[in-house]
Amino acid sequence: MKKIILLRHAKAEFNNNVLDKKRNLDAIGSEEALLMSKKLHQKIKNIDLVYCSDANRTIETANIVLFSDIHIKEKINTSKLYEAEADVYFDLLSEIDNNKDINSVMFIGHNPGISYFAELLVSEMLYFFSTCACVIFSSTSENWNEINKQNTKIDYILSPLGDIVV
Repeated sequence: MKKIILLRHAKAEFNNNVLDKKRNLDAIGSEEALLMSKKLHQKIKNIDLVYCSDANRTIETANIVLFSDIHIKEKINTSKLYEAEADVYFDLLSEIDNNKDINSVMFIGHNPGISYFAELLVSEMLYFFSTCACVIFSSTSENWNEINKQNTKIDYILSPLGDIVV
């Protein structure tokens, strides 16, 4: 069983004088991330691989959310997830070595790409991807490059403001 965890970054500051990629979390975003950290820790104890966009706000979100007792084997900050479309997420999944002991992967990214990817994983419209929302999927596929809508389902939809029952 494979686990895929998608987390949209928390709320960022609005500042016209700063490049988009350099924007930091604002006070609300920091609080969202702290709330999500507690919620995620109730559902997930270990994550084998984390891909995080290299934008400041996603790195800050990761640092807060993953600070709890969630054990991370490997974390990769990558520019590939900044402004990424859904196909980039699928490409990263297919690059995971199936011979390694990797059974869970987390992506920390941006809308609209992360929400499109979520929708393609299960072939349904998902209207909830607010800042710092998290969706946990499970797939019966044994290979990362074979994950698709036929073998993947939503386990949990988490939000700092209230979870959605699946």
